[in-house]
Parts: sequence; C-alpha cells; structure tokens
Amino acid sequence: MSLEELTRETLRDEEYDRDVSVSILEGLMLDIYLPVLDSTGAIETDAGYNRIGPGEHHEAYLQMAEALDEVYEQHFGGV
Repeated sequence: MSLEELTRETLRDEEYDRDVSVSILEGLMLDIYLPVLDSTGAIETDAGYNRIGPGEHHEAYLQMAEALDEVYEQHFGGV
C-alpha cells in the first residue's frame, strides 16, 4: 500500500482521533512512525514510501502490539 492508502485507512479507524487532518497524519507517519517501523523490520518500504508492506518481523510486531493493547485495556479500559 502507499502512504496515501495507509493514511486513508488510518483515518477510517473508529478509534482514531477524527480531529487530526490528513496532512498532520502524513507528516507524523513520514517523520516518526514509518522510519521507526521500517528500521525494526515491522514494515518494508521503498525510498519514497510509495510502497509499504510487511517486513521480516511483521508478525512478531503484531503479536507484541496486541499483547500491549490487552494489558492496557485490563488496566485502563474502565477509566
């Protein structure tokens, strides 16, 4: 998927803050999220982020993220 597709899908997520604009979200992804995920092997990208796909450690990253979500929900979900 492309950065544009990823941004569009993120903004469709019901839990995502609807006040964030597309340009702000794209900036956050380009400056922070995508470089970190790419460097850890969770995703694989090309130089211009025109193609974003699963990386070598994608499954492990998803398992960790789901476990963190579960722990967070147990501790803070009722707040």
